[in-house]
Amino acid sequence: MENISVKICVFIYKEWMLKEKSQRTFAKKYLIDESVARKMKKVALSQGTLSYDIPLSTIQQICTATSISFVDFFRLIEAYDPHEL
Repeated sequence: MENISVKICVFIYKEWMLKEKSQRTFAKKYLIDESVARKMKKVALSQGTLSYDIPLSTIQQICTATSISFVDFFRLIEAYDPHEL
């Protein structure tokens, strides 16, 4: 069974964070603290050896910044395959 927290971090990192100029830019745009962005990046790059239990409040802030609902966010996560190219 996959770790949902890792999957969320990988999704956020690959789909949104990498598209920004820097971690700081991502954090400001997505309404989160830069240290949280750093943790998510570290988990995403660890290839599953680390985990971070991302708080729902952080997910809520990201959803607010992207104008998507919790339901839509978790649908994206459910459908996401980090191994697809």
